[in-house]
Amino acid sequence: GQVVTASRSHPPQVGRARYWGRSAEGKQVLADPDVERLFGMRRNRQNDFEARLVQASSLNPLPDSANGLLTVYARPAQGSDFGGSTLVDPMEAVRVANIPSSSHGWGAFDSLTYQFNHPRGLCRQSNSFENIQPGSHQYVQRMLIEDSGALSYVALIASISQPEHGHIAPTALIYERVDGVMRVVGALSSMLPYSGVWELGLSATQLLGASVSGSWGPTGSYPEPEYRKTVTATAASLDASPEEVTRQLVQGLARAFGEDHLFPYTTTESFFHRRL
Repeated sequence: GQVVTASRSHPPQVGRARYWGRSAEGKQVLADPDVERLFGMRRNRQNDFEARLVQASSLNPLPDSANGLLTVYARPAQGSDFGGSTLVDPMEAVRVANIPSSSHGWGAFDSLTYQFNHPRGLCRQSNSFENIQPGSHQYVQRMLIEDSGALSYVALIASISQPEHGHIAPTALIYERVDGVMRVVGALSSMLPYSGVWELGLSATQLLGASVSGSWGPTGSYPEPEYRKTVTATAASLDASPEEVTRQLVQGLARAFGEDHLFPYTTTESFFHRRL
C-alpha cells in the first residue's frame, strides 16, 4: 500500500504541491487520484470517529436529566480489533492507572464498581440503579471498554445556579475528569497491549451562557451549547505526559472561560485553587 508523507487537511490543486508515498518500488510521487483517495479515507475515518463520539454519549444513565454531560471517547487509530481476546475491566484499568486521589468528594474513579451489562464490552458505573434518580445532582459516571479496545466515558456534570451570577459551569471538575480518563487510556494501552496512536474525543454539553467562578466572581461566558474537541496522541505520550494530552483536549474550553492560566499544571488540585 501507499502512505502519504505530507500532511494537509485538504488535497491540493494540481500543480500546487507534491505528495510522496511508499510502495514496493520505493518512494514515489503520488498521482492525483491516489492523493484524493487517501484524503478521502482520512475524511471518512474522521467522520466515523465523530459519529462514535456522539454514540458514546448514549451511555448517559440519566438522558432526561437537566445536568450537562461530559463524554470522552478513545480508540486505537490503527483500527486494531482485539477480537474479545483481551477483555479489560474498567475497574482494573482504573487500578493500573493509579489516578491521584481527589480531595473534592465528587465521585472519584475508584467508585466505578457497579457492573452494567453492555453488548460491546465491559462497563462499570459509579452508582447502583437504585441510587440513580432523575434530577439527581450526583456526579454519576460510566466507563465502557469495548472488545475493540475503544473506551467510552460519560459523567453527569451538574452546574451551580447562583441568583447573582446565573449558570456556573464546573470547569475544574471537567479538567480533572479528562485528566483521569487520559491516565486510564494510557493504562489501557499497556494492558491490551497497544503501542500506537490513539484518537481522542471530548464533548461537554449544557454550556450555553455559562460562566465560571473565580476569586473575584464569575469570569467569561460560553457562547455555544456544547464544547467538542478531537486530537491524536501516542501511547507513549499518554503514559509519560497525560497532562499535556489533557491540555490539548480542553484548551479551547479553558480559553473561552479565560482559564488559560490553569495550564500547564502539575496536579489536578490546582484546577480548584489557581482560579485567578
